Amino acid sequence: MNILISCSGKQVNLVSWFKELLDEESYLIACDNNEFSPSLSIADKCFVAPTLDSPSYKDWFFSICKENDVSLVLSLYEPDLIILASMKDQLNSIGCKLVGAEEDTIKRITDKYLAKELLENAGIQYPKTKLLSDFSLNSFSGPYIIKPRLGRGSRGIKKFKDINSVLEYRSMVEDPSAFVVQELLDGPQFCFDILNDLHSNFVTTFIRRRLKMGTEETEVAITEDNKELHLVGQKVSEALRHQGSIDVEAIEHNDKYYIIDINVRFGGSYAFSHIAGANIPGALISWARGKSAPSEYLTHEYGVVGSKYNSVTRLK
Repeated sequence: MNILISCSGKQVNLVSWFKELLDEESYLIACDNNEFSPSLSIADKCFVAPTLDSPSYKDWFFSICKENDVSLVLSLYEPDLIILASMKDQLNSIGCKLVGAEEDTIKRITDKYLAKELLENAGIQYPKTKLLSDFSLNSFSGPYIIKPRLGRGSRGIKKFKDINSVLEYRSMVEDPSAFVVQELLDGPQFCFDILNDLHSNFVTTFIRRRLKMGTEETEVAITEDNKELHLVGQKVSEALRHQGSIDVEAIEHNDKYYIIDINVRFGGSYAFSHIAGANIPGALISWARGKSAPSEYLTHEYGVVGSKYNSVTRLK
């Protein structure tokens, strides 16, 4: 079976982990619209994709899957995954399984304002949230964090201690409805993966406590066994009905766990669980082949501290 990873970007390790599990008759394809993406040099086959807003993107993507007999597709970028979700039936027609979620679910969960209703209806704690355009003196007390509604990672985030600073910032923004204001919570922070099988059934969680945050992502984390967060993960799984792995950030505040971000894709913090024994790529490949995932793929050793570092790869 052949696997395609779309918008593979800098995820060299993830591409390598999938590739090393394939037999000699199968190959790993990586696609990205940046010809200098380091992950392209790791794959068995690589393609430079059109931009996502190109009128030819869908036809191009379908032809790549058909001509290369692709059985399993996953994307590492939500805007791309939304496009691919709209092609789900077309991909299924050629025997190509898409890992992700329903198009509407991805759109709602990547919108930090719409995500509040979706998660709270499922009984999941979410920070107090208002659109910046609707924020007023009577909204809620600070401190505050302002995020782009459709932002990724830590990009564009602002923090303020008092309400007047928030209102002043609002006056400077061209479109306040494109931002949310949230209550800035303090407490231990966690990043974890929620794994469903390819039929959207909950399987397990891989939980890490963040020890050090970098500019945009977790730099140091420790794997943990956290039964309460595991139950939170199961609730999220049932609400989203996704396939494969999604990346979640949470914070423990006043003895409650609040979800502060969800990415409907592999996240960079999965690596901390992989080095501790988890093997989500192996589980996905097993399921795509119609087999059960080995039990050792579905757990990781607790108390393992991981630290990220930069490296360089030679491009093809």
